[in-house]
Amino acid sequence: MRRAGDPTRSGKRRPQEDRSISTGKMGEAESAEIREVKKEISMKHFTFLLVAVFVFHSVAVTQATQTQEASQAAKVKAEVQKRGVGEKSRVKVRLRNKAEVKGYISKIEDASFDVTDKNTGRATTIPYADVGKVQGSGLSKGAKIGIIVGAAVVIVAVVIAVGVCRAGYC
Repeated sequence: MRRAGDPTRSGKRRPQEDRSISTGKMGEAESAEIREVKKEISMKHFTFLLVAVFVFHSVAVTQATQTQEASQAAKVKAEVQKRGVGEKSRVKVRLRNKAEVKGYISKIEDASFDVTDKNTGRATTIPYADVGKVQGSGLSKGAKIGIIVGAAVVIVAVVIAVGVCRAGYC
């Protein structure tokens, strides 16, 4: 038997059910709008984060470069001071821009030093920060050691050859 007020049996819906169905559709629209806003906010956050990373990275790289340059300048200054001043302190200085200055160290200061060309007498002031490499005149220690070892090997080979020839194996 059907009752008159029973909506499930009569096929009619209650007004609350109509609201839940209509709010369900409106909820989907609101949900899509909320997702869009969240997406927009997260993109803004991502953009802000990306800009922050680039800014901090550039600051860190700049500081690291300045630290390396200061360290290099300190090494060059120590090398120049070790060589001293005078015509016997001949050097070949390679600058960061690949230019080369040859001569002797004529003056040492806190931020720079002077290299005077022996032939022309012209002094060049070089800031420590601009120097790539300082070489003394003559051979490096490694080259001198190599020459000594090579000469020693030749002497030993000659002595062995003379001994073998005297023994009658020549």
